[in-house]
Amino acid sequence: MAIRTWMKYTQGFRFRSAALAAALAASAGAGYLHAETTVAFRLMPAWYFPLDASLMTPGPGVSAALDFLPKPFLDLFVEGEYLRPALYGTTGVDIFDGSVGVGVVWRPAERLSLRAEASAGAYSAKYGETTLSGLAAGCRVSAEYSITPALSATAFASLRRFASTPAPFLDAAGAGIGLKVDLTALLSPEPKVYGEVTRIDPVFPVFYSWYDV
Repeated sequence: MAIRTWMKYTQGFRFRSAALAAALAASAGAGYLHAETTVAFRLMPAWYFPLDASLMTPGPGVSAALDFLPKPFLDLFVEGEYLRPALYGTTGVDIFDGSVGVGVVWRPAERLSLRAEASAGAYSAKYGETTLSGLAAGCRVSAEYSITPALSATAFASLRRFASTPAPFLDAAGAGIGLKVDLTALLSPEPKVYGEVTRIDPVFPVFYSWYDV
């Protein structure tokens, strides 16, 4: 009778050990995904300089981007942009564009990140009674400094082409500073760390009882 009771407790212990291992593995997998994936928002005011200075004068602009980073080094984003250079002798040119892009991120230090990205999309421009639309493409490099886990300051430089025929409507270089908000860190209180179960060693007996009937 004592041996039978001991076997029942042994089987129960094995079942509890297996359940504990499964729970730890699931928790580690969820933590891994949570730590890897990041969603962020960037707001980037800038000053734009037309490369053909004989037609347009520099003007202000701003862009906003929503970033999705499935890996710390890979950035997929959508972006909206508005800029307002001016034609010589006329009022300003209102340019709106939307694009999608991809970037690579390198972190040489704990608080410092470097980013290079490229994007493509479409634009619409209006000056006076004239409207124009077409394809837009560009690239940007930036440096980010983490002020807090959720907030970073960024400085950047960019090149942007607004295509048209027979010649591009505008080629412009931009420079500015902005802010990035890490929405994942802001909305989730858990730290961005994860654990990996490499081995589970059962310790026996943990719950041990002996009945001498």
